[in-house]
Amino acid sequence: MYGEYDQVSHIYDFGANIGLASLYFSCVYPNAKLTCIEPLPNNIEFLRANLSLNSIDAVILPVAAGRARGSVELFHSPQSHALPSLFTRQANSIEAPMVPFADIVAGESYGLKIDIEGAEADLIDFPEVVLKAKWIVGELHYTGETAHDYKVDELVALISSRFEICRGRPIAYFVGQDVVICESFRARRS
Repeated sequence: MYGEYDQVSHIYDFGANIGLASLYFSCVYPNAKLTCIEPLPNNIEFLRANLSLNSIDAVILPVAAGRARGSVELFHSPQSHALPSLFTRQANSIEAPMVPFADIVAGESYGLKIDIEGAEADLIDFPEVVLKAKWIVGELHYTGETAHDYKVDELVALISSRFEICRGRPIAYFVGQDVVICESFRARRS
């Protein structure tokens, strides 16, 4: 999914989870500074361990990214911490601090990895963060909520306005009674 793109000085890994994408990025972009954004404490433990075992120097921000500063309830499954979400109600939840995208991302020469289970829709409120990236990879999540899904479509249109975008095949998965459509994508400046 990720591919190899133009060199960047910084990579922001939104939804770093346990760090597998970060490991990949550190190999492909060895000179890039790496910032991992991950709100779930259990995932952060594994993320720290994986980065340490591989001698990767990265900044870890234990927060959720979104449109405003504050706190947010994130739902997750007791079996997997891979899908923390604001949108799909699951058995467990935690309160996590939330920081606006624009307060995290800085500079000009950066790449974005976005795998934040629906919160990517809020990036539409930060067009400067999207448009200054050299490349973007990640997932788009459609929840069935009209307002949310419209924002995802607006984000795709914004990305398409300046980037060559390649979208993957949509997949559907069930979270309790909810059906979520997820589609991978990668984009680089045209």
